[in-house]
Formats: sequence, C-alpha cells, structure tokens
Amino acid sequence: IDEASLTALGRWPWPRTQVADLVDTISAAQPAAIGFDIVFDQRDEALDLSAAERAVAADPEGSAADLLTSLRGQGDRRLAQALRASGVSVLALFAESGGPPAPAAEAKATAARAPQLSVRTLAGASLETAASLLDATRLHLPLPDLARAAGASGHINFLPDIDGFYRRVPIALRAVDRLVPSFNIELVRRYLKQSSATVILGPEGVSAIRIGDLSVVADEAAQVWVDYLGPPQTFPFLSAIDVLAQRVPPEAIRGRIVIIGFTAAGNDEVATPFAA
Repeated sequence: IDEASLTALGRWPWPRTQVADLVDTISAAQPAAIGFDIVFDQRDEALDLSAAERAVAADPEGSAADLLTSLRGQGDRRLAQALRASGVSVLALFAESGGPPAPAAEAKATAARAPQLSVRTLAGASLETAASLLDATRLHLPLPDLARAAGASGHINFLPDIDGFYRRVPIALRAVDRLVPSFNIELVRRYLKQSSATVILGPEGVSAIRIGDLSVVADEAAQVWVDYLGPPQTFPFLSAIDVLAQRVPPEAIRGRIVIIGFTAAGNDEVATPFAA
C-alpha cells in the first residue's frame, strides 16, 4: 500500500470490498500464503460508492432504509468470502504488553478466541510458571468472522533494543493460559503446508520451536534474532494498484509468500540495522 495506490484508490482505510478485490487478484496468481500486516479489529464503516450505485441500479424504487440494510456489513462479508476462497490467508493481531491488564474475565474470554501454539513441557516446566516468556496484557484480535474465514492469524508485536533498533521478534506471547503464535510463524506454517507448530518448554523457558521438521532457533523468551538480508526493497515490492490493475505478471506471485502492508511514507516504519 504505497503512495501511488493511495493516490489512485483514496486514503486508508479502503472499503473492505476493495481489499477483497485485492485478495482475489492475488489468489488468482496462486501464492503459497497471503499475510495481512494490518489488524482488522473494527467493523468496516467505509461506504463503497460503486456497490451503492449497483444496489440503486438494481432497485431504483427501493427505500433508503432498504439500501442501508443491504450495504451494512457488506464489506466484511465480502472480505470474509475472499479470505475463505484463498485458503492460504493469515491475519494479524496486536497484543498490548504494558499498561493495566484487562479484567480477568475479559482477558480469559479474549484469549479463548486467540490462536494458540501447541506446547510440550519438559522436566516439570509449565506454561503458567515460565518466567522468561513475554506476556500480553490485552489482545486486539481480528473480527471473528474474518478470523474464521482466514483460518490463521498471529501477533505482529516486536520490541526495540535499548538503542532503538529492531533486531528480535517474539514468535510466541503468553496470553492467560495459551501461547499465541507470531504472524511470521503462521506464514511459514502456511508456506510449508504444516498443520501445527509446537513449542518445547523447559525449566529455563523455551528450549525449541518446531514447525513440522523445521527447527526455529529462539531464546528462552521465544525471541528470534532477525537475519536481515539487506536494506528496504531487498525483497520484491509490488504496488497494490498495479496488482489490482493486473499489471503484475502472475509469475511474480505464484508460489510465494505475499505480505500486504504499508510502504507509504509515515506508515509502519521502524529502525533496523540497515536503515533508520
């Protein structure tokens, strides 16, 4: 989602019918996974003018009340349909790790809706007593119907080192009685076509993380050092408007992990060892 896309399609947030069109276009090129680095935790309130015009054309004598009823929730329904049809989507959730925790009943109910990693404990270790794990005080989850349609979601949290640079990603966060996977773990799981990921928990904390036959190297707090391969644009970047306009060849997408996020100036920027 770059400046060219915002200029062509309007400022963010876009109507979710538009986001669904983007998912459909990407899905047609057969990617291995589609990840949204965007949290859809609120209902779509944007008006899709083209959808309204089609509804009026279909029933020009209809009342305004009927029109509103037909349009309300349409964007979320349309996006859920696109996510379900893709079969390889991953949504993002955000976890607060500071500030006052949510009330116990609320925290438990929210955690029950969150995705979870399988946990295997060794030598008397337990998830509840593992001191090294990072805790989530509140969770901001995707809307339930979108989460069900995608079938996978993960947290997008990471914290800077003391000098302000981002070098590590926690690939699991504790939320009440479960370990919530990270967004990147879920993307890898989709890519490898693995049904689950497992955390091995020992007395000192996390001792291993496995996705099928793949072992992920992490510290006791389940944090992974990011092996940066280069500065921004090291990986291919595709403009959303170019994808929607079908100016991107399917070969640029087929079999790849596609992450949808912001590169427009002022959005989602952090300091890395390669670029401030």
